[in-house]
Order: sequence, then C-alpha cells, then structure tokens
Amino acid sequence: MPKPTAFELPLKDSTPALFRPARSNDLERIKQGFELMSPESRYLRFFAPVQRLPEDSLRQLQTIDQRSHVAWGAIDLSAPQVPGIGLARFQQLEQSGIAEMSFVVIDAYQRRGVWTVLLGILYLEAAVRGICTLRANILPENRVPISKPRELGALVSDKGGTYQVDLIVQKDLSLLPQASFVQTFRQTIKKIRGRLCPQEVV
Repeated sequence: MPKPTAFELPLKDSTPALFRPARSNDLERIKQGFELMSPESRYLRFFAPVQRLPEDSLRQLQTIDQRSHVAWGAIDLSAPQVPGIGLARFQQLEQSGIAEMSFVVIDAYQRRGVWTVLLGILYLEAAVRGICTLRANILPENRVPISKPRELGALVSDKGGTYQVDLIVQKDLSLLPQASFVQTFRQTIKKIRGRLCPQEVV
C-alpha cells in the first residue's frame, strides 16, 4: 500500500492549502482548531452544544494509525496563525467493508472546497484498503454532508433524529450517477489521486 503523501492544492478562491495525513503530534493543533468553530458548527459535528473537545473524541484521535484509522488535515499556507482549517477521518469497523467517517471544517473556510477535497481523499484511501462503504451519522440540518454524498449515490436512512449516510466506494468513477456534484467530485479526484493511489480509482 503506498504511503500517504502531503500535497498542496488551492481552494476554490485560490487560497493556498496543504493537505496532509494527521500526525500524533497534531492533537494540540486540533484543539486550537476546535476553538475556531462556531457553536453551531460544534453542535452539528458533536450533536451537542459542547464547550470543549469531548474526551471520547480525544481518545479516538490518539488511535489514528493511517491504516484502519485514517485521518487527513488541511492547513491554510497563507495564514500560519490558523492551526488548521479542516479534518476528516474514517475508522474501519471490525470484520466488515464499512468505515465510519467524520468531517469538520472551521467556519471561515466552509463553502471554499475544503470538504470536497477531504471527501475525495477519504474516498481514495478507502478504495486502496478495500473498503466498500463510507458511513456517516449526520443531523438532518447538516445539509451538505447529506446532499452531496446522495448525489454520489449514497444511501440515506432516517434513524430517528439522525441520518445514516452510506456512500458506496466505486473504483470506477464512471459508475457514479449523473448529478451536478459528480462532475466536481471527479475533477477533485483527478487532481489528487496521483498523489495517493493512482492505480485504484479510474
């Protein structure tokens, strides 16, 4: 399996950004990034009005190994005072082809393409590991992580208070449905796949 490689890719507004695998010494950077999240963003990510990064999240972040528990972060290269602008990860469930994924993008960088790049990274990382489904549990009011995967063919199930989003990982992107976001996603994959696992997704 190829070793994940950091790479630079400008955001939609041309902001220079670095995307790289999360490291064990990133915990303080992640805590600082949490402080830049609005109360609404914290609620949408953690399903509660949290004032600090929850202890169970801290414990999970300490188990990142870039094998069964994969995590990538994004950094604004033009703003060194900002610790990080986004984080995405998945953790493979035991004895299954399913991995649970989660995302966070700080408010000032939302709707600028960070989430799409991070989704593309997780998609490619899942494909190279033989993961068939990326799963997320999302609050109904968190529209983007529901609507965009749905355009990619994800199955969305109402679990009573939350939605379960099951995104099927297609190694052949021509099998994705025809939808407006699919073209954007394909273009994103094209930009990043040569840096990660070029032989796995076409």
